Amino acid sequence: MKGDGSEIYFSSDRFGNFEIFKAEFEKYEKDREYTVDFVVDNLDNNLGPSINNDAPVLAYASTKENGNSRIYVKDLKTGKEVVPSFAMHDCHNPRISEDGNYVVYEALADNNYEVFYSDMVREININASDHKKTDSSPDVSGNGKRIVFQSKRSGDNDVYMLDLDALTLFNLTHNPKAHDQHPRISEDGKRVAFESEEKWITRSVKIIDFESKKIYNFWHYQEHKHSPQLSRDGNVLLFEMNHIIYKVDLKSVIS
Repeated sequence: MKGDGSEIYFSSDRFGNFEIFKAEFEKYEKDREYTVDFVVDNLDNNLGPSINNDAPVLAYASTKENGNSRIYVKDLKTGKEVVPSFAMHDCHNPRISEDGNYVVYEALADNNYEVFYSDMVREININASDHKKTDSSPDVSGNGKRIVFQSKRSGDNDVYMLDLDALTLFNLTHNPKAHDQHPRISEDGKRVAFESEEKWITRSVKIIDFESKKIYNFWHYQEHKHSPQLSRDGNVLLFEMNHIIYKVDLKSVIS
């Protein structure tokens, strides 16, 4: 979604292969029907679009080169594309920073999924997780200084955060009884949302707030909650429950 919420970018196989489209809410408000435009259109599969705040830069995964899924970053104004993914095989789930300068993604390396980080300005590409256990589902803060991801390195899935300034890796959840996954970090890097599931307990969405040093649990005794998303300022939480999207104003919850 664009920073001001006026546009969404998504992948769809409505014409056979997966392509990336844009829908503009302003046109919907005017005409009462969605107008979708092609953003990435080729004969291969294009998935996982991630847009930065002003929507001039799009990151996505595509199989358009020899059938291998790689990450592409496209300037939507000029049409110019770069390929930051030096990992050559099975690159997925890109997330681009608010300023469009940093991209994180998961990729297969040495028969294991790792989290990779690309600094588009300095042309730096690194294996950010670099562990023999599976690391996946990354996200990056607005300034590219913090990366969150899920990892099986402690046994079951936990949520980890890599602070690139401090060069320190933190296990944010460290709960042997829970399966914690799909983290999302706010633009300022001060809040992290994720799914959490324990045996015999419905799946919940949790928020870690680093300023208050608290974890907030959004739980329902009957219905699973999943797929959390944080607004760029970290003040709004979206999640899915029973095929309905719910919105939480975190300013009224977190003091």
